[in-house]
Amino acid sequence: MIFTYFDLADLSNEAIFAPIPKPTSPKGGEAFRYRLRMNWLAFAGSSFDVDPLPGSDIQLPPLRFLGEGLGHLDFRPVKGTESLCDLAPAASMGMMGPPPKPAAGPGATFNCVASPAMIDQTKVYGWLEGGGDGVVPGKVGKAKLWAASAGFAPARSNIKPVTVTFADSGPKTIDASNLVSSNFYPSERHDFDASWFGKWAVIKLQVDGMNVDLDKTGLNLPVYVARRSVSPKGDNPFPNATDFTEINRTGTYQTDAAKAVSPIDPKINVALYNHTDIVSADDALAGQVRPGEPGASAISDTLIDWVLKRSKGRAEVPTPKALGVTETY
Repeated sequence: MIFTYFDLADLSNEAIFAPIPKPTSPKGGEAFRYRLRMNWLAFAGSSFDVDPLPGSDIQLPPLRFLGEGLGHLDFRPVKGTESLCDLAPAASMGMMGPPPKPAAGPGATFNCVASPAMIDQTKVYGWLEGGGDGVVPGKVGKAKLWAASAGFAPARSNIKPVTVTFADSGPKTIDASNLVSSNFYPSERHDFDASWFGKWAVIKLQVDGMNVDLDKTGLNLPVYVARRSVSPKGDNPFPNATDFTEINRTGTYQTDAAKAVSPIDPKINVALYNHTDIVSADDALAGQVRPGEPGASAISDTLIDWVLKRSKGRAEVPTPKALGVTETY
């Protein structure tokens, strides 16, 4: 339902929901977020940014891991309330690790968990954008892009309604398309499934009717990888792949064969990228700044050219039947 409001509401209007349910304790900044009046843009940004109020530790631990860099809240404590903290940051740390270090830029910076006592309840707070033409440096995404993509998510879904006939209630149509968030799912697959399958040269699995027999040792295909690892020399999962490119947090690594086809500036990196920035970084300044910096996607501004340089002729795509698939769901 909130995604629908992102799509239909004026983002400068006050959000009509609290960003989280009413808390029972100040743990992790929940009391602050519940009481803070904010517009829809700030609601979008604070819902998914890894550190929406620098140094205040108000983001939920899972979203500090899964989120992205969108900017931060346009908030300063009411004069005289700066020390009225709920908790020290360490008190709300979870399994996802410590809170991020405060980012530079306008707005307040905290050294504790912000409390409701700091809020001016007569004010509706806004959002300071990151990205290429935003005012918060060091963040590559934007709240307005997150709001637009989240609000548009049902239209992008390939999930179709399914009609099921139940023994007691009869036929019922189930439509789960509006549950798809366009950024979270592909990012989750990127960080987990892709890295898991890339870890071994040979993979053999037989579980729950699934049979995977994958041997990469004989493959020699062009490989492009973008990930948040630290690997100065790359980590090629295909032993025989001589055309290999990897963009990571330290820069871009390419084999000689890859450089010969499409050399990429070795300074290009994803050091500013959080989990979901991989699939949603702002591209407002493409062609004006180096990919990986705010305003130019490290992936889309390198991958397309990389693919086109290696595209020759016309490839036939085999049908599932031709690949031996005998049953689908």
